[in-house]
Amino acid sequence: MIKKIVITILLTAMFIGLSAEISKTQNSMNLIFLRELDAKLLDTIKIMDAYNQVTKNIPFEVFGTERYQQFLMEMAMICMNLRNDISSSVELNSEKREIFIHDLIGSIKPDVKSISEPITEQQDLQGKQLSKLIEKKINKYLIDLRKGIILEEEKIMESKTFDQYYFHLHSQHFMYQLVISFLHPSQHLSRTNRAFLIRVASEIEYSIINSKGPTE
Repeated sequence: MIKKIVITILLTAMFIGLSAEISKTQNSMNLIFLRELDAKLLDTIKIMDAYNQVTKNIPFEVFGTERYQQFLMEMAMICMNLRNDISSSVELNSEKREIFIHDLIGSIKPDVKSISEPITEQQDLQGKQLSKLIEKKINKYLIDLRKGIILEEEKIMESKTFDQYYFHLHSQHFMYQLVISFLHPSQHLSRTNRAFLIRVASEIEYSIINSKGPTE
């Protein structure tokens, strides 16, 4: 009887130690995710700034220049605010950091439902494959959007007006760029947060593809 109790205590201690180790490992991975996300957000800010620098060569008679500059600033501010949130999360404990990352992911599309059920290893493997597929598709969208933006800029120089279609292209470009910023380091996330991010990314992609924005 005593031997059984001792064995039970030892097994329990091993389980607790293993759980703590996994938690510690995931916390370290979460820190890596936040660090890499922060770097990607900074890259996005630089892209917005590069577009803004181009406006310095736009003649003042082009209607909507100030509005376009304001638009770019607003996009950059979204990234800056996310970076500020990341910076302020440094002192969080592992549990709160996990929740913080979930909320951070949710902030880019607040209407997406959280993952309530546990994610199995098989589901996570399928999720990782889907994540790579989404990232590949979005990178192609970004290339096409950049080409479209360049073509529209040529038309703007002729028409002397920033039209709604140009803003529409930039809005799509920004949202895809934001999604990529989160997807790129997603291998460091916990299963639940990774599944949530994939759900968010999928719904953003679906919303953009099916949105009825202004035409050329």
